[in-house]
Amino acid sequence: MKISLLLLLILFGTGLSAQTFSAKTIGKVLDFNKKEHDYLVGKDFVLSTPNNEDADGKFVFTNPTTKEWMRLNYILSYEKEGGRHAQILYYLKNEVDYKKFVSGIKANGYKYSKLNKAYLKRDGTYHSQKITVPSLTIGNDGETFVIGYEYHLGKELSGVPGSEPPKPPIIKSKTDRSNVQQKTCTSEHLLQKILALPEVKERSKLLDLLTQKKQNLSFMIDETDRLYEIVVGYNGPLRWEPFYHFKADKKDCVLKIMDIESGEYMSVEAWRKLNAGKRVENE
Repeated sequence: MKISLLLLLILFGTGLSAQTFSAKTIGKVLDFNKKEHDYLVGKDFVLSTPNNEDADGKFVFTNPTTKEWMRLNYILSYEKEGGRHAQILYYLKNEVDYKKFVSGIKANGYKYSKLNKAYLKRDGTYHSQKITVPSLTIGNDGETFVIGYEYHLGKELSGVPGSEPPKPPIIKSKTDRSNVQQKTCTSEHLLQKILALPEVKERSKLLDLLTQKKQNLSFMIDETDRLYEIVVGYNGPLRWEPFYHFKADKKDCVLKIMDIESGEYMSVEAWRKLNAGKRVENE
């Protein structure tokens, strides 16, 4: 009986965890020199970056087996000045793995800062790492747990010139309308605009048909001081599949959509004229 139990643990024990990275290893993900991310690829992560994002230092990797995914953001302008600064958002589907990661943060030299509301580790005056455990997001496929990591190496004391760390992206389902701040231009307001577009409605109906209404659209939202960037896609069994890329300036809240072929953002009306006659299945 003991032998059988041991065999079961050997055969299935590794399958109980989908947490690939810990507070000790998450920094190894970054590849400042080549941006080829061999370490991530060696862990069975697949590049699924939307068109042209890698040119801006943004990368998205997914692991089809563990359902983990990562969003990497390098501040390229700062690298040109001789420093290094990057952020990682690490998404986990399992609450046990999330808590396991969090429980190991302090053991790896991080100290919690009430002022920054984050765990900090300083390896020198100009070299620091930061871990945040900001939120739990809700999507059509259930809960997703988010861990933020930030790496900084520079010569100045005041942080990265002209750059503020972006707020964590939020994956929302169509019906998630909670915890929205009341602003002139909000992500909620933009989501309502997007959901009202005929093209998005058609895509939603198609997903209902293909998944027998078990899954539908998900939204990946990036917010900076100036812009909202919203990707409409499907969190499929193998990877995140983006359909439409939108952005809007907070000053006017005018929605623009990216043309996949050219990589340029334009008004929805101009995009429709450019893509007239194309069916949603072929986009």
